[in-house]
Amino acid sequence: MSEKKIFCAQCSQEQECIIDPFNGKILCAVCNECLGQDAAHGPVAKSGNEDIVFGEQPEAKAEKTPLVIDIGAESENFTQKDIAKEQISDVISRPDFYDSMDAAYDHSRRNPFLFFLVVFFLCTVVSVICIVYFLQRTTRSVIVEKKVVAEEVSPLEQLRLLESLRIERTQKVVQSVVIIENTTSLRANSFKQGTGFIIDELGHVVTNHHVISQNLGNLQGILHNRRRVNFLLHSYDEISDIAILKIIDFSRVKGEVSRIEWGDSQVLKTGSHIWTLAHPRGLFFSLISGFVSHDHRYLAAYVPKKEYSSGGFFHCWIQVDAAITEGVSGGPLFNLDGEVVGVNTRRSEYPGLGFCVPSNHAREVVNELLSFKQIIRNTLGVIWRPQWHIQEKQGAIINIIIPDSSAAKAGLQSGDVVLEINKQPITCRYHSDLPALRKIESELSSDEQTILKFRRKEKLYEARLFPDLRKPFHNKVIFFRHLKFWGIPISPSLQAYLKTPQQAGIWIIDVHPTSPLFKAGVAKNDLLLGINQNFKTSSDFIDLYQNLPRKKFMRLIVQTGQNIRKLRFWSP
Repeated sequence: MSEKKIFCAQCSQEQECIIDPFNGKILCAVCNECLGQDAAHGPVAKSGNEDIVFGEQPEAKAEKTPLVIDIGAESENFTQKDIAKEQISDVISRPDFYDSMDAAYDHSRRNPFLFFLVVFFLCTVVSVICIVYFLQRTTRSVIVEKKVVAEEVSPLEQLRLLESLRIERTQKVVQSVVIIENTTSLRANSFKQGTGFIIDELGHVVTNHHVISQNLGNLQGILHNRRRVNFLLHSYDEISDIAILKIIDFSRVKGEVSRIEWGDSQVLKTGSHIWTLAHPRGLFFSLISGFVSHDHRYLAAYVPKKEYSSGGFFHCWIQVDAAITEGVSGGPLFNLDGEVVGVNTRRSEYPGLGFCVPSNHAREVVNELLSFKQIIRNTLGVIWRPQWHIQEKQGAIINIIIPDSSAAKAGLQSGDVVLEINKQPITCRYHSDLPALRKIESELSSDEQTILKFRRKEKLYEARLFPDLRKPFHNKVIFFRHLKFWGIPISPSLQAYLKTPQQAGIWIIDVHPTSPLFKAGVAKNDLLLGINQNFKTSSDFIDLYQNLPRKKFMRLIVQTGQNIRKLRFWSP
């Protein structure tokens, strides 16, 4: 059979053809262009050098027209369909037919995948456009609604809404507030007053430790409906100035009160609006309003001045401009949601200065006291100092080593820069970083060895020690700035620790080389028993120190070991 070709309009010349195995159509072997339908649909073919064109023919020519073709000596009648079949059989019989068919199969496999990708891309684009359009319309509608609401509600009505919300929250909080009366003597009207708030369904009340610390009689309270109740002291944490009381026979008044929820003090920022309910100067259930003056105020943990109380060793304070006067201590500082965000604690002689324990710290203390009735803390026996004057951010400076402490036994010295505690980097650049560092120290286990990485004179060292149990006197180290020395007032716990018969005085922790006491011969570990005369109580020295005569020679009474010496020094 002679070789035949098919004319391709795309290539503009006769080309070899292949058959698509899926739909039986004739394709150009070069450009894969469809050249016509299969023979079943009535193709038309021309032989020889004439063009062979496939396609449906008009109805007038669709009938079978007999053709006479001379093949050798014999003649047969052929229709147009027979001619097309003959042409197709010639193509199939070619050697390269199956190779062409494989190429067509690969092509047919690629085309659906590309088609799917194009459709997917178009759908994605359309979806994104629709989403953006919908969001823009929604945003515009919300803005329009807000504008409409803002236009509809006048400023006066907005103030009334805020006022009604504040009244609602206040009425809710007032049912949890309790007035605390601490009778301190048998004389009439001789008692201390404070405030507390109910925190659970068991009748536990949170207040300040200093409100109940001098209790010599009964602890009584007054509820919001003027009903009187009695308290039992559950537990307290002196260093945090937090105490927990329990209402006796709480089931009797449970239906008349409610508990207040803890809030997150971290949310408070300078300028936040706050309120407190208390009874300043005996004015029962007074609402005091104010703002947060500073949300992270550092104050010395123990200040030898009368305008501040204790506390603040493991936390910074929330400074408020609300007046915290007598009777306000222990009350709840709450936000517009009616949640406790602080506990009123410190007051100042100056107006507009009040300090509150953050609720996050108070809640930790309260939860531990409710579980164990005490808080066990440990210490390394050091007094820290921030390194604000040094460029390096990491590390904290050891300012003072407490004698006979674990740090002293491990060979640590004043001036060492501790970089890591148990492979945990520490940072103490400012005084406000000290409470967090002390908290890390207090949570060290006394049963496990603590590893300190520190720097001394540009060389790195490592110390291993077991922390000591923190005693109450560890929290009351005082720096007497005028005389330039550090000391701790003698208390019963310190007296037992030192094994000394002296009941009043100051235990000298360290003395600065420029101190007048150092020049007079006073050294660390000495006991300062008196100035000009013996102290009757340890607080006598603090009172004397605040009114110490200047530019005058004075006499010191000092105990070194078992020897008592009298030294002369110049008060600058």
